[in-house]
Amino acid sequence: TSTDSSSSSSSEIQTLPPQDGYYTITHVYSAIEFYGHSQGREKELDAFYKHLEDIYNNNTNDQSLSVHFFMEGIPCVIQQGDKYHRVIIK
Repeated sequence: TSTDSSSSSSSEIQTLPPQDGYYTITHVYSAIEFYGHSQGREKELDAFYKHLEDIYNNNTNDQSLSVHFFMEGIPCVIQQGDKYHRVIIK
């Protein structure tokens, strides 16, 4: 029986070999799991952060919702520690 590698989970993070240059490490989870970005692309990353900030802080497009009761099927965001998760009430 052969296995098809295309059936792997789509949520896996693909790794890329690093390019030459200096990097800023942003998150360290262990000696073998850490994340960062190229300092050569820092302006591009800052522009992306600014774009996301503009979208999420735009009061004319405010899509937040305060729900004072829970109803099955309602999508919402929960916070666990310092992480946020999108969920649907079931």
